[in-house]
Amino acid sequence: MYSPSLEFLKSPIENVVNLLGGVPQDHEKALKHGFYNALAILLLMIALSAGWAVFIVLEPFFKPLLWALLCGSVLYPIKHSLATSMNSWLSSLPTNSTPLLLGIIIVPIQILDNTSERIGNVTLKYIKYIVGFVLCLCICHIMYQYTPHICICIIWKLGMIGSNAISWFMSLFDTYRILAIILGYIILLISFWTPDTAHYFTLAAVFLWMAISLFLASLASSFQVTIFFVLQCLFGCGFGYEVLLVYKKMSASNISRKIVQFQEESLLSEEKLKDVNEKNENEQGLDKENLSKPKDSENVEIRPKDLVSGAVGSINNPSEKEYSNIETISQKDVRKRLLPLDETASSSGIERSTPSFSETSFQKQMIAAALHKHKARIEVGSSNVNSNHRERPESTKYLYGLTWACVLLSMWTYFWLLHATYILLLIYIIKHTGQYFHIWQMIEEQIKKLWTVIHTWYSSRHEALFPVHITGFFKLATQMNGVMMEILKDSVNMACCTIVILGVICAIISTIVFLTVQVYSEGIHMLQVGSSILNSTYMRNTKLMDGWQSQLDSIVNDAYSYGRQGISSGVHHWLKDVDPEKASQLEEQVLQLWDRIYQAWMTSNNAAIGPKVTTSAIYASFDSLVEDVQKTPELLNMAGIMAFLQDNVGTLLTVFDSLWIILKGNITLFMDSFLAIIMIVFGSGTAVINFFLNLIVFFTALFYLLASSNEMYKPVDLITKYSPNSGKRFAVALEDAIASVFHASIKRAIIYGLWTWLIHNLFQVKLVYIPSVLAAMLGAIPVMPVYLPSAPAVLELYFQDCTFYAVLLSIIQVVSASTIDSTIYKEIKGGGHPYLTALSIAGGMFWLGPEGVIMGPLLLCALFVAVNMSTYILQDNESEQELQEQMKHLSELSRLTQLRKCVS
Repeated sequence: MYSPSLEFLKSPIENVVNLLGGVPQDHEKALKHGFYNALAILLLMIALSAGWAVFIVLEPFFKPLLWALLCGSVLYPIKHSLATSMNSWLSSLPTNSTPLLLGIIIVPIQILDNTSERIGNVTLKYIKYIVGFVLCLCICHIMYQYTPHICICIIWKLGMIGSNAISWFMSLFDTYRILAIILGYIILLISFWTPDTAHYFTLAAVFLWMAISLFLASLASSFQVTIFFVLQCLFGCGFGYEVLLVYKKMSASNISRKIVQFQEESLLSEEKLKDVNEKNENEQGLDKENLSKPKDSENVEIRPKDLVSGAVGSINNPSEKEYSNIETISQKDVRKRLLPLDETASSSGIERSTPSFSETSFQKQMIAAALHKHKARIEVGSSNVNSNHRERPESTKYLYGLTWACVLLSMWTYFWLLHATYILLLIYIIKHTGQYFHIWQMIEEQIKKLWTVIHTWYSSRHEALFPVHITGFFKLATQMNGVMMEILKDSVNMACCTIVILGVICAIISTIVFLTVQVYSEGIHMLQVGSSILNSTYMRNTKLMDGWQSQLDSIVNDAYSYGRQGISSGVHHWLKDVDPEKASQLEEQVLQLWDRIYQAWMTSNNAAIGPKVTTSAIYASFDSLVEDVQKTPELLNMAGIMAFLQDNVGTLLTVFDSLWIILKGNITLFMDSFLAIIMIVFGSGTAVINFFLNLIVFFTALFYLLASSNEMYKPVDLITKYSPNSGKRFAVALEDAIASVFHASIKRAIIYGLWTWLIHNLFQVKLVYIPSVLAAMLGAIPVMPVYLPSAPAVLELYFQDCTFYAVLLSIIQVVSASTIDSTIYKEIKGGGHPYLTALSIAGGMFWLGPEGVIMGPLLLCALFVAVNMSTYILQDNESEQELQEQMKHLSELSRLTQLRKCVS
C-alpha cells in the first residue's frame, strides 16, 4: 500500500542541515541550536529596527501621546465609575418597566432625590454638632446684641473681684510657707497614712497642688492670673486623660472576660470533639471493611502540596479569609488536610486512624505559624508595591476640611446660598416622614386599586379608545425603545469617554473665565492702590518749595477765572449782531457748562460731601445748549465766525501742529504694534499650528485609550496579557504611582488655592483671587515658595496699622506650606522619602521645564516600583520554598504519628 511521504513536514532548519551534508551526527543538534539563536537574534534586530522606525515616525506626536497615556490613568477611574452607573441605570429601566424617554425625564428628579438623601444623612449623622454649633451662634449673638450693659458691668466686676482674690491668695503662699506646707504634708503622710485614712489624704493632695499652682503662678509678675488659669486647664486635661485611661481599662477587662468565656466554650467543644473521635475509633475497630473502602465524602485526602498551593493562593487573594482564622477549621477538615496520600500504606491495609486532639492542635498551631510567617512576608512585599487603599490619605482629609470651610464661609458671606439646602432637607424630611408613618405605602395601595379599576374598565373598551393604527404605533414605539436601549448599552463606553473629556474641558474653561473676571477686577483695584501709594509717597517726599500746593490751587483758580472771562468776551464778539436777549441766554448756558465741567473735575477725587456735579448734569447742559443753537439759526453768524478765525489763525495753527505731532506719534506706535503682532503670528505660525495639532492628537489618543479600556486600563491590560506571571502586579503598581503623582500635583494646587482664598477672606484683605490663583499655580509648578503670593496681603495689613495680623498671616502661610508639602509628598507611592520626591520635582523642572513636575517624580516612582517588585518576587519564591519544606516536615510528622498509633 502506498504511503505518502512526510518530508514536507520537516522544518527549514533540517532541510538546510541536509543540504550542507557531511555534518557529524553529534554536531547536528548544536548546529540546529545555532541556527535557531541566529534566527532569534535576527528577528530581534528586525523588531528593534521596526520599533525605532515607528518611534521616528511618531516622534512629532510623542509628547501628546505620552501625556494622553498619563492623563488617561487618572481619568480612567472616573470614566469606569460613570460607565458602571450608566449601565446599572440602563439595566434598571427594563426591570422597572420604565420606557427610555420617561427614564431620561425622571433623571433630574432622581438626582435631586439622591442629593437630598445624602445631605439628609450627613445632617442626621452630625445633627448633635450642627445643633450645638447653631445654638452657640444664637447664644453668642443674643449675648452680644441684647445683653444689658449692667450685666456686662457686673460680669466685669466679678471677674475683677476673682482676679484680686486669686492675687491675694498668691500673696499668702510665699516660698517659706509653701515649703513648710509641703514638708508638713510629707510628715503627716509618713506618720498617719493608713488604708482607712487614704481618702482624706487624697482630698488633701488636691488642695496641696492647688497651693503649689498658686505659688508657681506668683513667680510670673505680670501674668500671675493667666498662668494660674493655664495650670488649672492643664490639670483639667490630666484629669480627663486619666478618666479616659480608666474607661479603656474597663473596656479591656470586659473584652478579656468575653475572651475567657469564649475560650471556655471552645474547650468544651473540643472535649466534645475528642469524645466524637474516640467513638469514631471504636466504630472503625468494629468495622474494618468500611475502613478499607472509605467514602469519598468522609475520607477525602489532600496532599500537603495541595495544602501549600491552596494556602499560598488564598493569601495572595485579598478577597478570601485570612489564615489567622485557621483555628475555626473543623476536626474532620483538619484530618483530611493532614493525612498524606500513601499508596504503600493503603495497599498493605494499614489503618489510618484519626489523630488525637492534642496532636491535631499542635499540628494546627504549626500550620498556622508557617502560614502566618509566609503571609507576613507577602504583606511586607505587597506594602512596598501597593499601599492600603481603604485608608483615606491625610491630604484628602485636609482637602475635605478646606472645602467644607470654604463652603461655610461662602454661605456666611452669601447667606442666600443656604436657602437651597432648606429645600433639599424639606424633601428628605417629607420622604422619611412618609416612610415612617407608612403614608407612601397607603398611597401606593390606593393607586394599585385605582389602576385595577381603570384596567378593568379599559380592557373592554380598548378598541374604542385606541384604534388599530394607534395600537400598532404603541407596539412600534415599544420595539424602538428596545432597539434604542441596545444601542445605548453598546455605546455607553463611548458616551462616558466623551462626557468625561467634555466635562474636563468645560471645567477648565469655566474656571479660567471666572478667575479671569475676578483677577481683572482685582487688578484694577491693585493699580489704583499702587497709583495712590506712589502719589502719596511722591507728595510726602517731594523737594518742591513750601506752599507749592496753595500756589497750584491759585493757578487753577486763575485759569478758571480767565477762561470764564475769555469765553464771555468771545461769545459777545461772536454774537454782536444777534438779539441781546438771546445772546445773553447763550452766554449764560456756555458759562454754566464751563462751571459744571470745572466743578466735576475738581470734585472727581474727593469724597461725596455736599452737592456734587455728575456726568449726566454736564451732558444735560451740553444738550440744552445744542438745542438752543439749533432753534436759533441767527446764532450761526458766519461773519463773526470768520472774523474770529482770522484773528486766531496763528493760535489755531499752533494747536493743530501740536495735535498732529501727538496723532502722528500715536499712529506710528499703533502701526509698529500691529506689525509686531503680525510678525509674531506669522513668524510663529508653525508653533501655533503645532500646538493645535498636538492638542487634537492628545484628545484623540485620550478618547481611544479610555474607550478601549473596560475592566482595566488598556496599557495595564496589555502588560498583564503579555506578562501573566508578575506583569499585572507591576502594571498596577506603576499605574498607582502615576495616579499618585498626578493626584499630588492636583491636590497641592487645589489645597493651596483654597487655603489662600480662605485665609485672605478671614483676614478681610482686598486682594483674594490673584494670590489664590498664584498659590494654585505655584502648588502645581513649584518654581517659588507657595507663601510668596501672600506678600501683598501682608503689606496691606501692615499699611493699615494691623501689624499683629500681618505677622500672624505670614506665620500661618509659612507653617501651612511646610506641613502640607511633607504630607502630600509622603503619599506618593513608591517615591521614597519626601525629600527625594521634592528633589525629583526640582530636577525634573531643570531638565524638562514645567513638564518635569510630573515626569521627575514619575521616573523616581518607576525606579522604586521596579526595585520593590524584583525584591518582592525573590522573597515570594523563597517564602514559598520554605513553606513547602515546613509542610513536608509536618506531613512526615503526621505519618509517623499515625504509624505509632497503628503499632500501638
